[in-house]
Amino acid sequence: MSILAEFPNNTLSNVSNKYNSMANSVKSLYKKKEGSQNLATTINRIQTLIKLVKGPGVHPVGYMSTVGFEYTGNGDTARCKDCGLEVSNWTLDMNPFTIHSKSQPNCPFIRSIIP
Repeated sequence: MSILAEFPNNTLSNVSNKYNSMANSVKSLYKKKEGSQNLATTINRIQTLIKLVKGPGVHPVGYMSTVGFEYTGNGDTARCKDCGLEVSNWTLDMNPFTIHSKSQPNCPFIRSIIP
């Protein structure tokens, strides 16, 4: 005895529609993820550019020159025009005058501004 199950056409149609709906949802989800990733990458690039343009951790050129430093053209490295002291990897908590005067107390420039 053989038992054959017969499914009404509308049941198969419903299953097919549900599958197509799920497939479309997954495609939509991937597109959203890709879009989010692209957006996140774009935002990250903009934030990096803003940091580079603003130069966080880098002291103003005017201030650096008043304590004897000149820009070397290499990264954020500054060099004293008199003693040759080079300092790089500047952060806002680094005081250029303190670093210069403590590292090279006999620097002609430092001696000229400290009585």
